[in-house]
Amino acid sequence: MLKRYTLVLTTFLIPFSLMAQFETVVYDYSKNWFGENEDLPAEQRWLVKGDLPEGVKRVELQIYRPANRGDRFLYSSDFQRSADAEEQRQFSIPVNFKLRGSTQYNLKMLYFVEASDEDMVRLNRMVNEALTAYLNQSVVAGRRQVSLVKHPRLMIQELDQIVMDGLDLYRNRMGVEFTGFSDIVYDKLERIDDLKLKAARFNVLREPDQNEKQTRVAYFQKNIDELAQLLEREVQQYLSGNFFVLREARSINNYKTQSTRWTLPVNVGYAAVIDPNSGSDFHVDGAPMLGISFPLGNPNFSGSFWSNSSLSFGALLQNVSLNDDVSYGGPLLDTPLYFAYGYKTAYFLRIHAGTTVMQAAGSNDVSLAPFVGLSVELNLWLGLSR
Repeated sequence: MLKRYTLVLTTFLIPFSLMAQFETVVYDYSKNWFGENEDLPAEQRWLVKGDLPEGVKRVELQIYRPANRGDRFLYSSDFQRSADAEEQRQFSIPVNFKLRGSTQYNLKMLYFVEASDEDMVRLNRMVNEALTAYLNQSVVAGRRQVSLVKHPRLMIQELDQIVMDGLDLYRNRMGVEFTGFSDIVYDKLERIDDLKLKAARFNVLREPDQNEKQTRVAYFQKNIDELAQLLEREVQQYLSGNFFVLREARSINNYKTQSTRWTLPVNVGYAAVIDPNSGSDFHVDGAPMLGISFPLGNPNFSGSFWSNSSLSFGALLQNVSLNDDVSYGGPLLDTPLYFAYGYKTAYFLRIHAGTTVMQAAGSNDVSLAPFVGLSVELNLWLGLSR
């Protein structure tokens, strides 16, 4: 019985634990901002909620950098109303993209309705006209040969792009994207690229009253028409599914994110300085160390290697004596300074490897010596928390 209650309680709490990982932001359609013009969450997953206008079947959120307004979005997420939820009046979009703190972004909210038959006919005609126009501009016919102005591989890429540009305002209900034209189209382009017009004189479709020039033109046009029909057939095959069409797009420019805490990692530990001139007589002297580290990556955006790596600087808290029994201090402070690469191996431990900058007592000459160290890292908060 206890196991049954535990299972029921766990099943009930799992959705709430998952939702707790997301900070919820409400989009106000009439004011075109979030919440009460609140800053967007930074360095965490978040959730956008809002009212679903009448007839809208799909809502899409796109995130851009302000400096690259014309470029492709950094991230996109969407909500799509299911067929059995016609009474639903709110949308909810999960955003698994962490925004940087104290930064501005451009955002777009896109609202889609179900595409009508007239919309699809118009889309089909527009795409096929664009493809035909592209073909007519890409083929050069000489007296004996037809060639393409571009390589077939480049042409197939540009033909794919024409279709995708035409679909910019449309979304497939099933989430299926246009994957590009088939290898059959590519093979046809290659054959046209080296089409010999002299073969037209042996074409069985040649009309009795046609001269040789007319036959060549007809033979050339026949191959172009076949390619155009092939393109049209593959486009039509994709467009035969159900689509949504964009009804409204709302832009929110230069929207700020929350300010994040700045921390200064302070290292307190122990260093071992190695005498570089000791040769086979390995000689080491140790001293307490105190310094700071500058991480090479943010753990929210970088991999574990870069976020755990750092450049570390500091000083030893006492002089060291090496093989010559001379006490070594430092050039600025009275103790040796160190510069090192650091790597965090646990939550608060950091290993250091680098060099010390020293001065022998009574001398102005600066010398270097390798060192390794192990420290406890403490994060000091700078500024006010959000």
